Amino acid sequence: MAQQYNRELNDVLIRLYRSLLQYAGEAWPWSDVLAGAPERIAVDELAAEQRREVDAIAEVLGERRWPIDAGNYPSQYGDLHYVALEHLLQEIIRDEEDLIDFIQEVAEKCGTSSPERRLLQEILQAERGHLRRLRELADGANASASAKVPVGV
Repeated sequence: MAQQYNRELNDVLIRLYRSLLQYAGEAWPWSDVLAGAPERIAVDELAAEQRREVDAIAEVLGERRWPIDAGNYPSQYGDLHYVALEHLLQEIIRDEEDLIDFIQEVAEKCGTSSPERRLLQEILQAERGHLRRLRELADGANASASAKVPVGV
């Protein structure tokens, strides 16, 4: 792989590693009441898959001896600690949509047949799968929340 796109790869690494999905996986904003909930399990699985994408980029940058910057979580993520599950899932979906747009923009900057572009295309495919799964989770959580609303209130 060429050295010219290292900075761009590191930017994608930061964006993936500091995504809201990663934050939710590390700092689940509820008590252990939801520890075994399907939404929690799915978020943990998706975050783990996303960390493997980060690892793939880190491996490339490490082989190139590029100093890896892991970045920091945005401070506004702390405001999401005691929100409803349905709201958090919608926020994660918005963040994933932005993440996909960002990765697509970076991939387009890389040469059409560059190894970096191929790697980013693989990551894009995985992230689109994450987005589909998150939307399914959100639809299920919204349906569950609607079912819990008392009639006549």
